[in-house]
Amino acid sequence: MCAKNLHTLQFIPPDDPRLNQKSELVTLKEVKSQEIQTLISDMLRLSGCEADPEKYEKSGVLVGLAAPQVGIMKQIIIINTQSYEKIKKGSLPKFDVLINPCITWRSSKTEISREGCFSVPEKYLGCPKRSTEIKVQALDKNGNKISKKYSGSVASVVQHEVDHLAGIRFPQLLKSEKDLHILENETDISNYRKHWKNWDKHATAELWKQMKKGNYSNST
Repeated sequence: MCAKNLHTLQFIPPDDPRLNQKSELVTLKEVKSQEIQTLISDMLRLSGCEADPEKYEKSGVLVGLAAPQVGIMKQIIIINTQSYEKIKKGSLPKFDVLINPCITWRSSKTEISREGCFSVPEKYLGCPKRSTEIKVQALDKNGNKISKKYSGSVASVVQHEVDHLAGIRFPQLLKSEKDLHILENETDISNYRKHWKNWDKHATAELWKQMKKGNYSNST
């Protein structure tokens, strides 16, 4: 269980204009600085705990986290590569730290990815198309150049988080308002997991178009 005093970072609200901006590259000198190393440690800590400080007793694991989501405009993302099934059975998460990540290759094969985001009001989920496999070049937390290949749900998470570094959130990738789903209450969650492909509760065309422009002023 995560202690409440470990939450040194918090998510900025969805209507914060920084979430629509591009993040800055991190220089090698910065990577090795105490400031960036502390940020990485704090992001790893937050990724391993429930993101909402008020719900810290319901500790969980984030599948991904980008620095802009916590108000730091640097190209740093954290990716959990451990499967949900293994974590549910008691396995510890396994995190990749990717600094200045660049997707160098995407498979032509795509699939619909069921996604939510702490930088989008929690009642909205969406179904963008993502490549099923990708290759990424980046720096690790020590500043070493690395190249990695990701597939399946982890590849979708990496693409989601890299989008954040460009000021993009998943509603901007949706083809129509019918792909921007609404969960009115917590009782919808279990049903949604089973029937999300045919979910009929969706946003209006007006709201979808608003979110595509990065405007979340009236989305709560």
